[in-house]
Amino acid sequence: MKKRMRLTAALLAIVMAIALNSGVLAQEIDQTTVFVNVEGRVYEIPAAWAEEGVGWSSIYGLVSQDMLSNYKSDVTRAELYATACNLYIRITGEFIEPAENNPFADTDLTVAEVAYEIGILDSDSFVPEETVVRQEMAEVIFKVLKALGLEPDPGTADGNTEDAVQFFHTKGLLKGRGGNNLYLGSPCSRQELMVFLHRVYEYAAYETGNYSKGLFWKASDEDSTIYLLGSIHIADYSLYPLSKDILNAFDNSDVLVLEADITNLQEDMTYMQQKIFYEGDETLDKNIPKELYDIFAGIMDQLGVNPEVYNKFKPWYAAMLAQNIMLGNTGETDTGSAVFGKYSSVLGIDTYFASKAFSTKEIAEIEGLRFQVDMFDSFSNEIQTWYLASILLPAESYDDDSDAVTFDDLLSAWKNGDAEFIENVVKAANSDDPKAIEFNTIFWNTRNDHMYEKAKEFLADPEGKTYFIVVGAGHMEGETGIVTQLVNDGYDVERIMH
Repeated sequence: MKKRMRLTAALLAIVMAIALNSGVLAQEIDQTTVFVNVEGRVYEIPAAWAEEGVGWSSIYGLVSQDMLSNYKSDVTRAELYATACNLYIRITGEFIEPAENNPFADTDLTVAEVAYEIGILDSDSFVPEETVVRQEMAEVIFKVLKALGLEPDPGTADGNTEDAVQFFHTKGLLKGRGGNNLYLGSPCSRQELMVFLHRVYEYAAYETGNYSKGLFWKASDEDSTIYLLGSIHIADYSLYPLSKDILNAFDNSDVLVLEADITNLQEDMTYMQQKIFYEGDETLDKNIPKELYDIFAGIMDQLGVNPEVYNKFKPWYAAMLAQNIMLGNTGETDTGSAVFGKYSSVLGIDTYFASKAFSTKEIAEIEGLRFQVDMFDSFSNEIQTWYLASILLPAESYDDDSDAVTFDDLLSAWKNGDAEFIENVVKAANSDDPKAIEFNTIFWNTRNDHMYEKAKEFLADPEGKTYFIVVGAGHMEGETGIVTQLVNDGYDVERIMH
């Protein structure tokens, strides 16, 4: 039986970009130091040119945690084959059992037996600590592509490992060190391997169709164009890489537009911190039922947050905070037992593009953090309590599994470009409960109308700039959705999905 989430909890991750990963909570929880000094030695960080490759190799699960340091050190054969096996496993989704009989006389490392089982290692010696040169890196990863059935294009290579370098260089996956010299006989550093793995993983993803199509539209009038991308604000690595259509549109746009500019939140976070707390003697436990308070307190206690802090939170903030924590740590959520697991706002679509646009593109916002905070803070205590209950109380019974919506279902729908599924999920959030009607009218209809008016402003920009708009996926279609309103008003709207 799948673990289920209440619908409103699932929807929050696709419709709100409000920042909850800093501020008060961050001050209350002990943070792990990122860069540490051990015995007088400071671990290096990767070179600037390698930062993206190192980061995504880690996100994709291609490298182990112990490789995320000493980035200039030489790669060993054991490390190379471990990453090669990870590459194969991540792309296929298969679990590989080690060979039953160890064929190697010089090692009993599991990675050697797994590599042998995959078919990328066939010698009777492994020499695990031997330094790897760049030529061997290319040859071993080329064998992974062959094992995956990704045969080289005619004219680039004939399938032999001797052609690995030619193949990867032709594809732009293997590059030189500051020029055309590939330094094939030179030792391969950890950061070079991770940059290469990142490129090869995404190449394989595109070749196999294992990329995200997303919810993506192009809207235009006689002289202007905007792009509209429905976002998932909390996600995992499975949403990446994104469709090249999406990435090319972003590259060709002048301005990135977000619900809230998450690259510049310092003043807004101060404002939010002033709004999330009760004043005077008011506390959370005085304003919500004991059942709700006990569940929320249990989550906060497990994180080591001081009760004197979390008992001053207003219900709307408690709701968003709890949902963010549960999805951020667990994904599939049984709020009754407050189990924690796997998703992260760091991997959200809006965060991804904000990172890409930072210092390279103009960033604008449709709402802003203050707008979103004021909206939630304007709800009555009754509505805020209903909202918190929709996040924390265990899911109601379903007649059959077809009625259950998991967060993985939402991610899968977004990855496959299934706009109808997400639209139906949004529709299912509606009910005859007066509290739900009041909440949804403001949360959906009012915000949709505001976003639509902003989209029209961008299309009417006298400078003719191209805008790349990223807002929650639930705001795109439906009766009051941005795309629907653009179509109804006669704009030329095209769904892009390849």
